[in-house]
Order: sequence, then C-alpha cells, then structure tokens
Amino acid sequence: MRLRTRFLLVTGLAVLAPLAVLLLLVRQEMVDRLTAEYRTRVTGLIEVADGRLTQETAALERGLGLLEGELSTDARVGQFLRGDSSLATVLPFVAALAADRASVDWFVLQDDARVLLSHGLAAGGSAERGLNGDGGSDALGPRPLFPLPEGGVPQILSLHPADGFASGPASDPSRPQASLGVSSDISLAASRFDLIAGKWITDEFWSSLAPDPAMAAGLVVDGVLMAGTSISGLSRDLEVIWLDDDRARPASLRIAHSLGDLSALLASMD
Repeated sequence: MRLRTRFLLVTGLAVLAPLAVLLLLVRQEMVDRLTAEYRTRVTGLIEVADGRLTQETAALERGLGLLEGELSTDARVGQFLRGDSSLATVLPFVAALAADRASVDWFVLQDDARVLLSHGLAAGGSAERGLNGDGGSDALGPRPLFPLPEGGVPQILSLHPADGFASGPASDPSRPQASLGVSSDISLAASRFDLIAGKWITDEFWSSLAPDPAMAAGLVVDGVLMAGTSISGLSRDLEVIWLDDDRARPASLRIAHSLGDLSALLASMD
C-alpha cells in the first residue's frame, strides 16, 4: 500500500471515528430526552386519572350526605320505620326523589338483618320498595349489603343479580356489576341504620380515567382483570377496596399508557 493511501486511511479513521462516536452520543441523548419527556407527559395523564377518581369518590360522599338529609327530614320515612305499613306504596317515590336530589344511582337503608328501604338496586324493577314495617320474611328488596370498611380508600362493590341486585346500565345481566360505594351510620326513628349509596361503574367511568386513546383503565384484583381494559406500557396502580362475596380485599385501579408512540418515534430515528 502506497504511503499516500495509508495517509488517507489514517486521516479518514481519525476524523470519522470521533464523528461516529459523537453521533451515537447525540442519538442517545435525544433518546433519553424524548423518553423522559414522554414519561413526564404520561405521568401527568395518570395523575389526572388519579384526581378524577378522587373527584368521583368525593362527589359520591357529598351525595351520601345529601341523602342522609333527605331521609332524615322526610317524616314519612320515620313513620314507616316505626311500623306504619300504609306508607309502603309511597316509599318508592320518596326513595327515588331522595336519590335524584342526592345524585346517586342507588342506595340501601338497612339494619343487621334486612333492607328497610332501597332504590335502584332491586332486580327486575319490581322490588324497589321498603320492606314491610312488621319485619315479615317476604323481602321486597335485595339482601343487606356487607358493611363497608372505613379508611378513606375508594371502595368498589360487586353486586350480583342472583342476590336480588339489578344490573347497572348497559351491563350483562348474568354477570356482577361493579359500583363505587360509600356508607355512613344514620339515626332515624330513634334507631341506628347503615346507609350505603353508590354510582354504577360504566364505560363512561373508564373513559374518564383514560381519556387518551393510548390509555387504558381497569380493576385488578389478585392479579386478575375484573373490569375495564388493560394494556402493556407505563402504568400506576391506584389503591381501592374490592367487596365481593361478603369480604373486602385490597385491589387496584390500574391506569396504563402504551409506549407504542414512543417506540415508533425512536424507530424513526434509526
């Protein structure tokens, strides 16, 4: 090899090698920055979903407070609970009006043994009446709900049609329906009762938690997706309590965002 050729090869390597290294470093820096910016954006979207869940729960708790007021101030409810069965035909309208004013989808007023008054839960729409004031065995509403635990964590109930509960809107009547739920202890007619109210978890609920087309939201219990949808990608689990079969279990609402857009962007750089 001639001296001139050797000189050109050495010079080329001396120039191109550092340039190639520089290009690799610049590419890696761009990848790192794009990845960090994408993760920041996705984290922001997930935090919005977390805030949405907090808002939904807070709104339901406010509705429960309004519902307490409606039932406490309606003399007909107190009379019925004291045994005036003549008001049984009026109770469905009282319950429906109270639920509408409180902006809840359903509620039950119950003691340890039976449901005294309910709205929005009875299967088939024919049982949405208070129980007979004399405590007869022919229940006209769903069975009592499992007491909801305290602690401030959002609670999701699984309500089964086989137990006398109606299915929520646009749901499969053969499968249990998920619902956000809150409860309180209320004094009526000189007695204490459990008041439990809820909002059905519908497709609109999941959409509100995952407003971006690349996002998905779902309820995960013991590693199994119980409702909603799931995708692989960047995710965060929001703590909730799942009540099913008369027991409470820790669960999570998993908010996930696909990394497909990021992968496509990085692939276009190659």
